[in-house]
Amino acid sequence: LMVYIIDSYRSERTKLLEAKDEILAQKQQLENLNKQKDKLLKIMSHDLRGSIAVLQSLSDIMASGDLDAKEQEDLVAKFQSQTRHSRSLLDNMLFWAKNQISGMTIRKVEVLLNTVIEELYDSHLVLAQQKQIDFSLDLDDELVVVTDWDYLHIILRNLIQNALKFTSVGGSVSIQASSGKHFTTISIKDTGVGFDTSILKNVRTGETMSTSGTEGEQGTGLGLGMIYEYAYQLGAKIDCVSSKGQGTVFTIQFPHK
Repeated sequence: LMVYIIDSYRSERTKLLEAKDEILAQKQQLENLNKQKDKLLKIMSHDLRGSIAVLQSLSDIMASGDLDAKEQEDLVAKFQSQTRHSRSLLDNMLFWAKNQISGMTIRKVEVLLNTVIEELYDSHLVLAQQKQIDFSLDLDDELVVVTDWDYLHIILRNLIQNALKFTSVGGSVSIQASSGKHFTTISIKDTGVGFDTSILKNVRTGETMSTSGTEGEQGTGLGLGMIYEYAYQLGAKIDCVSSKGQGTVFTIQFPHK
């Protein structure tokens, strides 16, 4: 009888401990969701509103009719740049919010890397030309990686945008991709302002950071955080070499099958 009582006590105690652990896990999950919600609302209220306010200000000036041809041309260029930034910011936030709500779903397929990089290069060429940046490609032929197209696109788009954003007029940004024995490697190198890589520790823990570019371009701390999170989920290795005033090199390695 005593053995039965002891076994019953142990069984009930185990169930209670398991229930307690489950409740604590649910509590932690709810706290994390609230933090993510607060982060998204903060970014939406600050960065997105600020971006739209700039667009409104530019459109008001354009509508005034008080500009000569050169001023009109410069303003149109700024308007286009700001529109691209707003679109990119919104795309980032919607993609990030979707993952926070429904969870990340990775669908790995064979992706022709050359096509993805060349499309991104073409879509950012005007921005590079506006800043008189030497923007170049050096890709091996027919590079294929097994990955999720959407997440790969988000990672590379953000890295390219950051490289152009933090490179001064007359600088250079290069994209290189090659296939080795074990990895396909992508490197995005710029001659920009550089940064102290110790801040990446904060990015990896989920803290946001927002820094203006060399021409006052606005930004959101979602970018780098997403890059590291998504690269990890894809099974890719990401590395960064940078120092203030010396430029930055981001390298991503995708393992072969």
